[in-house]
Amino acid sequence: YEAMSKEKIYLETEISKEGSNVASWRTRWMVVTTSMIAYGIKGERPKQIYRLENAAVKYMQDTEDVKHTHMSIYFPQHSRTLRFYPTDKGLEDRVFGVLYNRVMS
Repeated sequence: YEAMSKEKIYLETEISKEGSNVASWRTRWMVVTTSMIAYGIKGERPKQIYRLENAAVKYMQDTEDVKHTHMSIYFPQHSRTLRFYPTDKGLEDRVFGVLYNRVMS
């Protein structure tokens, strides 16, 4: 958390994130910095922080599991996939662009 707080913030936005144990979607606050992504409740310490190195980001259309467009980030070092979409649909391209640029840099 300390390392993240010293990095440049590229994006802060509200997202709807798929639960890791139950496939329910909950509203969370997401922050993307130079080399990390975090999510949690706005104004609180992040629930989870991931480094973006070696991550893979995809823009997903409707699937059998998820009936709306969403983004998927795979973190190989954690064997974890984060699936979410911005609650403001007008921000989809911006959010994906920022994440793609951060992962590819």
